[in-house]
Amino acid sequence: MESLRKERMRNLTFHILKYVIENPSFNIDEEITNEDLKTKFYFKQSDVLNYSNEFLNNSRLKDNIKSTLDEYLALHQRYKGEINESQVEDFKSIYKKLVDYYANINKNEDLQLLLHDGALLAEKIHWISLPIFKEVYMSNAGMLPEENLEEYYFHFHTIEDLYREITNDVKKVHWKSVQGDINLNKKMKMKIYTNRWGRHDYYTVQRTIEGWIISFLTFQNVKCKVNGESLDTDTGFYEILRHDSVQYPKDGVRYALETLWEEADSTEMSKEVLEKKLNEIAVWISEVEKATHKYQPSWCGYY
Repeated sequence: MESLRKERMRNLTFHILKYVIENPSFNIDEEITNEDLKTKFYFKQSDVLNYSNEFLNNSRLKDNIKSTLDEYLALHQRYKGEINESQVEDFKSIYKKLVDYYANINKNEDLQLLLHDGALLAEKIHWISLPIFKEVYMSNAGMLPEENLEEYYFHFHTIEDLYREITNDVKKVHWKSVQGDINLNKKMKMKIYTNRWGRHDYYTVQRTIEGWIISFLTFQNVKCKVNGESLDTDTGFYEILRHDSVQYPKDGVRYALETLWEEADSTEMSKEVLEKKLNEIAVWISEVEKATHKYQPSWCGYY
């Protein structure tokens, strides 16, 4: 999403940073192709499309990117020598005390002191672990971590995010993943009922880096935004539904398609799971279509 652009840029920079640390023979001045962005740094296809120009100039990393990498590498090396395992355990202990505090299990703790001590330790652990956080989490925090680490981590949820990173929690964000690329451009079916024909029809749907492509009868390869509206001159998915006078929860379906697209893009959602969720939307549309006709007053005849 455009609104999360700086957060995504930050995470992609950390992708490169992690690769450089894991591959000390890598020369940051060497030529880098779009394929390298995908295979070495785990940029998604949409990342290559939307961000390659932010990172590369004439197939080389831009000077500002190299400068940032040098700065972060130096901090990583510095804190490797300053932190020990007991400090990491202290941080974990502070997190657990915060959990108890907010669960009303132990209100005797000094909340401000816990957050202060947690933030100080978090700054060191941050540069060792080099965490990748969900873009929306950083957006909700109102700042990127590196803008002011002590301020960023002076909150329970940001401390929790770092705790998950260092404990390999199931919610940890793994950088060596192209996430939603595994479900891109896969043909799926949506089963939607129409009163006009008294049956279910099958729509072919593909998730793309721009949104969706939907086909049904004479409507072939209709390019849609993430919310189902058109990328071109027609009105996308909703023109197809209108063609058969299908009644549906307009705002809800738009929201559902956009939410599903974003989840499918940011996780390793399989084609099968994505298709299942698409058909949950299809059931919603179908049931509203049926109910609209079934429950309208007998004297109305509008639908």
